[in-house]
Amino acid sequence: MRLGFLVGRKSHLRHLGPIAEGALDAGHRVTLLCDHRRKPAAGHGLLRRGGRGKVWEFPALAQLQGFAAGRAEAVAFHTDAELVERAAASELDAVFGVNYPWLIGAADRLRARGIVVAQVQAGFDFLYTDDSGTKALFADVTYGYTDLWVDWWAQVLALDGIAGPELEGLRQQLAGRFVAAGLPHADLAGRADPDEVRARLGLPRGRRIVLFLPFPFGKTNAIRTVALGEARGRTQPWVTGIYGAARPRQALTILRHRAWQHWPYVRHGWNDRRVVAEVRKFCDRNDALLVVKTRFQTPPRGYLRRAADRVFSDGPERLDYPPMLIDLLAVSSLCIHFCSGGLMEASASRVPWICVTPSRDEWPHFYDRREELRGWSAVYDWPGVGYGLRVGALIETLATRRLEDFPLVRERSDEYLARFFRRGAGPVARRILADLERRVTARRGEAVTR
Repeated sequence: MRLGFLVGRKSHLRHLGPIAEGALDAGHRVTLLCDHRRKPAAGHGLLRRGGRGKVWEFPALAQLQGFAAGRAEAVAFHTDAELVERAAASELDAVFGVNYPWLIGAADRLRARGIVVAQVQAGFDFLYTDDSGTKALFADVTYGYTDLWVDWWAQVLALDGIAGPELEGLRQQLAGRFVAAGLPHADLAGRADPDEVRARLGLPRGRRIVLFLPFPFGKTNAIRTVALGEARGRTQPWVTGIYGAARPRQALTILRHRAWQHWPYVRHGWNDRRVVAEVRKFCDRNDALLVVKTRFQTPPRGYLRRAADRVFSDGPERLDYPPMLIDLLAVSSLCIHFCSGGLMEASASRVPWICVTPSRDEWPHFYDRREELRGWSAVYDWPGVGYGLRVGALIETLATRRLEDFPLVRERSDEYLARFFRRGAGPVARRILADLERRVTARRGEAVTR
């Protein structure tokens, strides 16, 4: 087959890269379609944080041409029309993209050229769009994690006011084109050699490692969800005014916003600095290195840099594929995060994790109606795999705990992955490509009979 992969951001390779690599290994031809519709302005390069379009994620051809040791072709497009022409010129049989926004504008024109349009689920974002969740139906096929996500998608539509036969009809439409293939980046888990990773990253052999994914300050301070209606765009006082602040500013924030429910943070001295200090104590008690993995748009604060043994970050200067997170998990005994999507890689890598979970009053941006979905909280708290803790509970108890208090239980891990992220054994990419080949063959047969 001749396959295209729309890379809107470099981070899309986290979801698409394993499928593209599986295709190359199976002898298929791969073209990376690099989205240059929002090319960084002259003078900004790739180093500007903030701003529209996440310019540090810009899929520059020079970087994408190194994907999979250069075995894939990389081409750029600047409009939907050019995307269609590029796909036709490369005689593609199918084009993959992540979630709704990236391919929807060109989907009908690609289909008119006989090209199968394939959507790959990318975390919880698959459930939400800017206005109507029905836009998830734009693709000929959606390769998702497990069938549970179809039910959750329908529940989100119900929250949007869709009901009765219309809701059931839409649910059946998605179910009919949804293939529960599993988490593509699970194919990367276990592939890294721990000794090679330690040598390459300068991490000593024989020391246990606690991997810390810090709170994403700067990324989540504005309420951006349509679900919160008139609250959209308002500042969330808890993020930087309470959790990210010292006691005097916490008190002023609470007084200003009359947010009395957050007063325990002032009374007990709870904040991000305390969380970092307690994680450091936990590592010392367990003779473990504290290794921090940050993201470019959320650089670590000074006290976190000082507490950490090592700090690693993705950035515009590298492709970050295979993801550094996968490498770090290969040498980690525990991962601590704040409701991060990295829990998917950690779970697939069989690394237990602690999820520091603020309440809905504290962090409404994260919840985004997730609490309305049946069973959603188990994604972030599944003892034997992941352990959910509130901020106060972590601060008050973590330093007294042992790593052995947070075990990975194989049976529980299998149950968790089967429920949320993986269906069946074997490479996910292989299942996706086998299904797609049947669809491409059928599409070719239709073209011959017309």
